[in-house]
Amino acid sequence: MKNRPLKPRVSRAAVRLLLCAACRLTCRAADAATATGYAVLEPTVTQEESALLASATALAESDIPAALRQLSTHTGPQASPALDFARAALFAQEKAFAESQRALEAAVAKLPSFRRAWLLLGRVQMLQGQTGNAPQALCKALALGGDPAEAYKLLAFCHLSEGLAVAAESAYRTVLALAPADPESQAGLARALLAQSRFAEAAPLLRTLSERNPENRQYWTLRAETELGRDNKAEALVLLECARRLGALSPPSFCTLGDLYFNNGLYGKAAACYQEAAATGTLSAATGLRYAEALLDAGQPILARQLLDKIETDNVQDSSSLSLLRARLSEERGDLPQALALLEQALRADPLSGEALLLLAHLQRRQGQDERALLTLERAVRTENRKRQALLSLAQLYADRADYGKATEKLEEAQALQFDAGVARYLEQIRRSDSAQSTATSVGSE
Repeated sequence: MKNRPLKPRVSRAAVRLLLCAACRLTCRAADAATATGYAVLEPTVTQEESALLASATALAESDIPAALRQLSTHTGPQASPALDFARAALFAQEKAFAESQRALEAAVAKLPSFRRAWLLLGRVQMLQGQTGNAPQALCKALALGGDPAEAYKLLAFCHLSEGLAVAAESAYRTVLALAPADPESQAGLARALLAQSRFAEAAPLLRTLSERNPENRQYWTLRAETELGRDNKAEALVLLECARRLGALSPPSFCTLGDLYFNNGLYGKAAACYQEAAATGTLSAATGLRYAEALLDAGQPILARQLLDKIETDNVQDSSSLSLLRARLSEERGDLPQALALLEQALRADPLSGEALLLLAHLQRRQGQDERALLTLERAVRTENRKRQALLSLAQLYADRADYGKATEKLEEAQALQFDAGVARYLEQIRRSDSAQSTATSVGSE
């Protein structure tokens, strides 16, 4: 049950603030910074560019594409970085992040100390999934005196996305030192702790978050992940069920909840969770087949069949397993001809399927076809994953035919592969039967 950190967004309100700030830039502010010896953190604009920014800002309230077209009339090496920055902010609002990144790179190339451009560049790179590159821009913004809370928050997200949990923890703690009540950073810190398997530390933090914001669905799944890490499965089950009722479960979380119900013998609820995961269309057929097999193994053929009906099996790569499962379900219904036909399909797809061979031999014996079952079991003995079971079945077949000598041989081979006390007792019985048979034969011959 893996939870990705949530990406901070570029809101429309934030874009308006960025554009207004760009519009207010003046030559005097930059000149004053230069005169006092400080780095020029904001670009200058001409009167014409200032008027253009003001017009684009007003137009962007109702028509961002039109504002971008207006700004595109003043681009190039001679244009103020403020114009590149304004275009970048609008592109970000339109989720055109690649174009936004190019505009920001142009802005910082013209003015390397453009602090807000570096910060927005880091955010835009992060939104494109460039979490390995974004920290460079964010660290540049921090070095220039950018908003530390925002920069460290973005930096923490990038580190956590890259699997750098310790660095993410440090960055989130810095954010919380500046903004102690920020719930996103508290949740981020909890994720960083979970990534380090520090479940006991994450638990109280997430409990507080969910109590303060019970409507926030992600907190419930994070708390469940924490309790699973602490091996507190009963509490994890309760939390996941709460999350399910809130509509917060992802397909993997549905499966986790199903597994918890399954392990508690609540097969109906487990099957319902697996079916909900299948209904999302993201549950792989292979995983769904494993769950159906588990339900069948637990003696729940109806639930297994219902789940199989929910799974998209048209593109199943392991057609042998699918045919085998359907054969087992057919046997449960008493439809032996259908089961045999499905087993033939399974063996055509995988001639060395030990499980299919064992079930085929079992059905052949049920139909009184012991000779065919004998040949099938001999094939099963040559498989790697079911050799021992095939030897035991052969031993039973020979014992039923009173061929105790061969039954003894097969049981001894099975014991050599893996000793079992129950098989050892059965082997002793067969040996006694073999000895008694030999004695009776000797007496009869005399």
